[in-house]
Amino acid sequence: SDAGTIKRIDYSLIKGGGKVLQVIVGTQSASDSTSSSSFVATTLNAAITPSATSSKVAFFMHSTSQIAAGITAYDLYDGSNYASGGEDRGLTAMEGNANAMRPVSFVGLLSPSTTSATTYTVHFKSSSGTSTFGRTDTLSSLILMEIGA
Repeated sequence: SDAGTIKRIDYSLIKGGGKVLQVIVGTQSASDSTSSSSFVATTLNAAITPSATSSKVAFFMHSTSQIAAGITAYDLYDGSNYASGGEDRGLTAMEGNANAMRPVSFVGLLSPSTTSATTYTVHFKSSSGTSTFGRTDTLSSLILMEIGA
């Protein structure tokens, strides 16, 4: 600068980051059941194609579940990896009495490092008995938001 006049500046010092670049919403008005102690897919999913490898993907999921006696765990799967990093209880776990209906939600931030289309699917498992994810009379949703770096 010369007497308060900017002659040259590096754009990387002033560019904005953290902007929402796109929002994708997946919905489900059905139910999925499992008595498996391993994660299984629900029919709730959404696909997003990040515009840059440096983008993050924020996710928000909300549903209603019928919890078995024991622990029901929930996670988000991209076809290769779980968002929890493979934790046994997933992103969230709920303990319940047989037939208890409960709201279930989770949020997180991913670093996919790709510009390829990626489908994220909600997975769940039950430690004891049959658990049901979603209901036919309510809407479950999975929201994916690309956040620019």
